[in-house]
Amino acid sequence: MTTIFFVNPTVREILMMVLYILLLVQMGCFLVSFSETGKYVARSMIPLFLISFLALCSIRYVNRISGWNPDVQPDTCWKWLHSLPAGGVILFVLVLVVLTWHFFRKSVKVYQNSITRSSIKESIDNLPAGLGFCAPNGRILLANRRMEELCHAITGEDFQDANQFWRILTDGTGCEGTERISEGNAPCFRLSDKTIWTFGKKLLCVDGKNVIQITAVNTTRLHQLSEELRENNRKSEEMSIRLKQYGENMKDFVRSREILEAKMRIHNEMGQALLASRSYLLQGSSPMRENDLLKQWECVIALLKKEAEPQNPKKIWSSFVDSAGLAGVKIFVEGNIPKQEETVKLIVAAAAEALTNAVRHAGADELYMKLSEAGNGLQITFTDNGKNPDGEIIEGGGLTSLRIRLEESGGTMEIKTEPEFTLAVTVPAGREEKC
Repeated sequence: MTTIFFVNPTVREILMMVLYILLLVQMGCFLVSFSETGKYVARSMIPLFLISFLALCSIRYVNRISGWNPDVQPDTCWKWLHSLPAGGVILFVLVLVVLTWHFFRKSVKVYQNSITRSSIKESIDNLPAGLGFCAPNGRILLANRRMEELCHAITGEDFQDANQFWRILTDGTGCEGTERISEGNAPCFRLSDKTIWTFGKKLLCVDGKNVIQITAVNTTRLHQLSEELRENNRKSEEMSIRLKQYGENMKDFVRSREILEAKMRIHNEMGQALLASRSYLLQGSSPMRENDLLKQWECVIALLKKEAEPQNPKKIWSSFVDSAGLAGVKIFVEGNIPKQEETVKLIVAAAAEALTNAVRHAGADELYMKLSEAGNGLQITFTDNGKNPDGEIIEGGGLTSLRIRLEESGGTMEIKTEPEFTLAVTVPAGREEKC
């Protein structure tokens, strides 16, 4: 059996190199694991380190006394080293390698799961915000990468004196390309890359000592939202002014609309009364018809004095037919009168104007109405049995008022003279109501 003394010196040199490496690794594991969470690994590394050191010293001693001459006799007290089998020594070294590898992995886990100074620095360096801690005299205790970048961008210098940096933030002037947006306890700067940073300062008490904390937050989006809000408020104020002006214009419009409707109502009532009076004077009639005519003129007078209430819309068609009868004009209708209240009012307004023109200008005593559907509305054609006009029809007050009223409600009006005088209007369909 080959002993360690008679083994090739190169093998012993390799074993010594392995043991040197193991000692370095074990020392590193001991230092890394020397904390609260790694005490078990640190304690285990001490005996392993001693055993590896003794093994290294023993092989070195054997290597020193033997050299390349195996005939040299060792000291009596170390004679047992020469009788150690080479295979056992190599196996022992392999066991040390395995144990060292095992505790090396444990120490790596301890390092990864432990909070150290380097891990704290790495963590705050990864923060998107700027963070720095300093003593009351301005000496920097800890600062992350972002705070250092901001200090260099604003002052052009490194983050070495926190008090000087804060004085520049609050009172001084930054480098070219930077712009102060706000001052006071929360100074705000716009940098050359168009980002906006807001700084803050706070006094902390840590372990009975005063520590100043300086923070920097990216408020670019917040300022963009503020600008958008300001712009929206400005637009809202302009819209409010326009709405106010629109309301004032609407009052004038409603007032003019009411005046127009009042004029048209007076025009229709007076026209019907005049037609009835003309028929009475020309033809004569019974005392009963005379009383009806007087009542009609009383209604006109009351309307002029604003003492009469508007006629019930549900009875407006029958009232129109009765008024036409008093004027000596018969109404012939082809089609069905609609039941929508607003539509009936427009039809009666157009029929009253057609009746007035038929009696006054054509001498007619019959008025023909033809109702037909036209898209989403209703078309009404008025003709009479009077004579045709000699020339072109020029719209007067009554026809003009009727056209305005129809167009405002979404309808149309058209006048034809060939082959006979025709008044054609369209009115929109209203809500369904019982007439």
